[in-house]
Order: sequence, then structure tokens, then C-alpha cells
Amino acid sequence: LGKDLGRAFGELGFYEAARQLRGQKGWEVLDFTTAYAGTLEDFPVQVSADDVEYRDLIVLENLILRQKEPRLLDLKIGARTSQANWQGKGMIGSKMQDLIDAWTNSVHEGFRLEGFMNPPA
Repeated sequence: LGKDLGRAFGELGFYEAARQLRGQKGWEVLDFTTAYAGTLEDFPVQVSADDVEYRDLIVLENLILRQKEPRLLDLKIGARTSQANWQGKGMIGSKMQDLIDAWTNSVHEGFRLEGFMNPPA
């Protein structure tokens, strides 16, 4: 699975560090994260019927491949999950995200559950 590095550049450091720490004592939580296989440069991406763009991608494991009913959690880590003028986020969008952070447990706990695919019945 490829993720556009231009929209996820801040994640690259995390995946590189996680690859180094995986398997070390105290870092067992990384056994539950998406496997990272590195990056691809100038990968052709079909953006429309007539247009192909070349993008750099982060290569991640496809967690739902061959799963009948995958169950995934999307956790947001950090007391503040948005910053104006970072990756195209405007001031208003960032302030709206600050409100969400304040209304949820992000500010107090430093993380929140953003999404849950196929929760238990």
C-alpha cells in the first residue's frame, strides 16, 4: 500500500524510527503497528483518465488484504493534532481541530480514538 509522501512527510521519521526499534525490549507496542517497507520514488500514479503524476510513496502493509471483516483502530497521538501552515492546513482548519482536541481526550490524555472499523456488536 502506498501513501503519498508529499501529504505524509511528517510520518516518515516515525516509520523509520519504528523500524529500528521494532523487536527491542520495551517497544513491543510496535508489533501492533503497520509494517513499513521503505519508500518508492517517482512512482506513477493515475490521477485521472488522461493524467499520470509521479509521486514519492511510503510503502506500508495493507492491513485489510485477505481479511473478511477487518477490525482496525485509528489512534491520533498527541495533545494537539493540528498546526496551521503545516501540510496545507489553514488557520481556521487548525483552530477547528484544536476544538476537537479539547472536546476529546487528546488534550488530557495525549491521544484519542479517531476511528474504529467494524467495532464489536
